[in-house]
Amino acid sequence: MSGISVIICCYNSAGRLPATLRHLAAQACGAVPWEVVVVDNNSSDDTAEVARQQWQQLGAPAPLTVVPEPRPGLSMARDKGLAHARHGLVLFCDDDNWLEADYLREAHELMRQDPAIGVLGGLNTAVADVPLPAWFEQVSYAYACGPQADQDGEVSPQRLYVAGAGMVVRRHLFAELAQVGFESQLLDRKGEELSSGGDSELCLLAALLGHKVAYSSRLRLQHYMPAGRLQWSYLRRLMQGHAHSSYRLEFYKRAYHHAPEPRWATKLGHLLGRYATREGLFELYHYARLRLGHHDVYGLHSEFKLAFLNTHLHAVAEHDSIRRKVGALQQKVAAWVRAAGPETASGRAEYASGNSRS
Repeated sequence: MSGISVIICCYNSAGRLPATLRHLAAQACGAVPWEVVVVDNNSSDDTAEVARQQWQQLGAPAPLTVVPEPRPGLSMARDKGLAHARHGLVLFCDDDNWLEADYLREAHELMRQDPAIGVLGGLNTAVADVPLPAWFEQVSYAYACGPQADQDGEVSPQRLYVAGAGMVVRRHLFAELAQVGFESQLLDRKGEELSSGGDSELCLLAALLGHKVAYSSRLRLQHYMPAGRLQWSYLRRLMQGHAHSSYRLEFYKRAYHHAPEPRWATKLGHLLGRYATREGLFELYHYARLRLGHHDVYGLHSEFKLAFLNTHLHAVAEHDSIRRKVGALQQKVAAWVRAAGPETASGRAEYASGNSRS
């Protein structure tokens, strides 16, 4: 397993990066080897130079490498970071994530104790220069903050993901994904866009491959929120981006549970049918309040579902294509798991058997 490679993907991060590096430099890792890989993802500021200078001023407690990635997008940046990572564990640290001093040591120990864990997430707490809005606690999950499970351990089969901020991944998982011919079905975040979902897609694929996706409250970080991200208008845009990604992620969830994805027209009927129920009318009422300017969290959830429906309406030409691709991937994964042999984790054997999950 060796040590930990911390990958920080940066887009115009010169102002945010120093605080993140200060918290990294304070890590009490003991004998755990580690490094930092900063990916300069098409920045127009002096992110790369700030990273080098700041790390030297902090005493360079671990090796730091700065690599450029001119292609915009978080997925592209992470791929470049992975290509330069040297250790068996990879920690994706956003440029606004302030890790507690024991984060790397705890992460290394938790992954050492349970080799079946492929992806591990922790407890992220929001911090800001301004008071958090009254509505924040109810929607903190949208900002990758708050507990990710009721208790430490493997996350529930209904959730199957942990937040990307502070996520720890076994590096060999990416080699396994390449072996089964995985191609992402998402468009992850680029620049100021609010599309997302690559982190959840990775978790779902890890689960399909038989790895545990786990959560531990022993891993703690502070997630810095600038005032602009705490605006209601920003939250609405963020939730709509989540809805678009959730639509595509649902294909993987169905594959994990061995529940066939319905055809486009059948799914449309299911989505529209809910609005003929009392629950659906309740959602439309709160959505109307949201459109009238109220900070209605129920209305926000209703808007999410309507955005999901809108994504489906616009996916008429690609829905069956995604369904076939994920189905083909599911078959490749099942074959790969069977070929891996009986020494693999029990979850892989269960998958290969074709049993449904609950």
